[in-house]
Amino acid sequence: WEGWRKNVYEGTRRNPVVATAFIAAATAMLVVPIPALAALGVIALRRPLVRPERALASWCALNALANVAVRAVRDRSIGAKTWSAIAAPLAGAFIAAVMSASMLRSLCGRGQVWKGRVIGGVENAPQR
Repeated sequence: WEGWRKNVYEGTRRNPVVATAFIAAATAMLVVPIPALAALGVIALRRPLVRPERALASWCALNALANVAVRAVRDRSIGAKTWSAIAAPLAGAFIAAVMSASMLRSLCGRGQVWKGRVIGGVENAPQR
């Protein structure tokens, strides 16, 4: 956790707008589609889906299929199990949480922890 948290916000060049967009995109593309598609499937068993629900179901299905296709190619190239796409919601939630924690620690001046030391925090800034 600390290793990821130390580096992930740096990847946005410490830009909170970019980090927030990353969190929103990871959530929309990885966390929401599979659970939403499952929930819409349960709803469809009880009643016909209305137009906005059908549109959301289509988006979620397309996103989930694209995720499976990308992961199948990636997994094959690294020798991993192709079913890893099922874990996409967990992976998306993890990276969104790491980015959130990293950004908040940086914006609050608390820095990041690495090997038991705080680096980049306001409390560790040189005294004048």
